[in-house]
Amino acid sequence: MKKLNTNEKKRKLVSDYFKVQNKITTIDKTDKTEETKDNPGLKPETTQPEHIMSVNIDLNNVNKFDIGNFIDKSYEFKSNEDKLEILNNIWVPENNYIFPKVGNRNLKFQYQWLQKWFWLAYSSLLNGALCKFCVLFSRKKGGIGDQALGVLCTVQFNSWKNAIEKFSLHEMKEYHKNCIITVQTLRHNVSSNTSINLLLDQSLKDQISFNRKLIIPVIETIILCGRQGLAMRGHNDSGPLALNFPIENDGNFRSILRNTLNQNKELFEIRSKANKNAHYLSPTTQNEIINSCQLIILNKIVSDINKSQCFSILADETADVSGIEQFSLSARFIKENIIVESFLLFVPVSSTTGSNLSSVIIDTLKSIGIDLKYLKGQGPKDYMMVLLVCRENLMVFNS
Repeated sequence: MKKLNTNEKKRKLVSDYFKVQNKITTIDKTDKTEETKDNPGLKPETTQPEHIMSVNIDLNNVNKFDIGNFIDKSYEFKSNEDKLEILNNIWVPENNYIFPKVGNRNLKFQYQWLQKWFWLAYSSLLNGALCKFCVLFSRKKGGIGDQALGVLCTVQFNSWKNAIEKFSLHEMKEYHKNCIITVQTLRHNVSSNTSINLLLDQSLKDQISFNRKLIIPVIETIILCGRQGLAMRGHNDSGPLALNFPIENDGNFRSILRNTLNQNKELFEIRSKANKNAHYLSPTTQNEIINSCQLIILNKIVSDINKSQCFSILADETADVSGIEQFSLSARFIKENIIVESFLLFVPVSSTTGSNLSSVIIDTLKSIGIDLKYLKGQGPKDYMMVLLVCRENLMVFNS
């Protein structure tokens, strides 16, 4: 054989690079031809996958309770009783039913699969298998991250060569088990003449009761920290609450709550059963609870002021660490024949002129529900001019 020099090799490689070559598909000699009585000499499937159907379906002969009729998104169920009625009347093929063959391998649905998996249903409309429980009672999503459900739930399955493996995996899914439990519960209550709506109402009440038991210790701990003037945040106060005291200080809030749970087994069990995203421990939840407490206290003070029908305003302003002027408002009034002074709230202001401060006072008192006609007195001498302007604005407002 003649050896090619270096230049010839390069030219050959370059020409081969631009040359269009035909791909040759080889077939494994061990893949023997599959033969059947109906189709002798049938070759293995090469171009058409098994899950693609090539059968003609007579829609006029499809049973109205065929499971394939109910995966359509346009179909609306009237109630859970409607779903139960459909489930109890799902069409089941007879023993001598001839299942259509799919693909070049002539695979088809096997009748014994219906006997092995009680939840399985065959659709003559779609020539595929579906889980009748998941079709009727699933939320169309499940699994990790609530992903949209697919095969056997919203899409028919007809890749028959993988049927046994697919059916076995499906019945282990958590959303499938939940659907079966839902059906069993509904059937039990229907047989015992218990209203499904009442059952759902009771389930909602149980969930509300559980959530209240979960959040009440959190609220009580926040109130305790507020009354004692304790800072709630710690060096590391994120994530789940460990019942064992950590090495690093995670703050007064978590320490007090941890001590409460360790002394109450019922509260400990409730928190251990709660979802990881519903422990009500985040800073956002804490701020919401604090704001709710503030509104409750403020509404009580406003109610007492309006009942007294006589009050004066105490006002002062100072800049916070960010440089924003904060206007503090307090009220002096009579409660049960005793003079009481109560703090109302802080109000940020953009200007400290007497006219602007008086407008802030009037607008704030109106917004929290205090009746301005009961404003009788004046505050400290430093804010005498502010309150005089405030009184003039009130006279204009009342006129």
